[in-house]
Amino acid sequence: MTSVSVVRLPAMIVVGSQVTGTYEALRQRIPQAWEALLSRLPELPQRVDPDVFLKVEPQGADLRGPNRDELTCWVGVEVRAIEEAPPGMSVIHVPAGDYATTRVMGEPAAVNAAAWDIFQWVRHSGRSLSIDAPGPERNAAYAVERYDPRRQREMPPAAPFDYDLFKALA
Repeated sequence: MTSVSVVRLPAMIVVGSQVTGTYEALRQRIPQAWEALLSRLPELPQRVDPDVFLKVEPQGADLRGPNRDELTCWVGVEVRAIEEAPPGMSVIHVPAGDYATTRVMGEPAAVNAAAWDIFQWVRHSGRSLSIDAPGPERNAAYAVERYDPRRQREMPPAAPFDYDLFKALA
């Protein structure tokens, strides 16, 4: 089991490209989205940290879309402020709050293992994930993956992985 801790993240404004598909389709679409994002970085001069990239995934059922077989996520960067997203991109407001976090390191099996570790930690900690909360907090729950090329040289899904996973807590 990997180490899980709680951190308080500030609200984030993320600008990125939406990617939707089945797990199988996402394995092709996400690398294409990362590549497209890297070519469009000059359009995003307000980046908070030019060396950090984010994948943001809604966790609430109401944010997943009508097709239960498909997932939606965004690959992007955090910006200080933005009036309007560049064409073909979206603005995602990730709320401030407590997040359970762990470091994902290793081969693809490490991804599911890290998420499982967070779920197990939540089960035993007395905390709950935002997706388990009643009310509007449930639909503002995001998972955030934070990629730093100083740790992981190639963008996902290239392995071995070395990134931070955050899941919103209630």
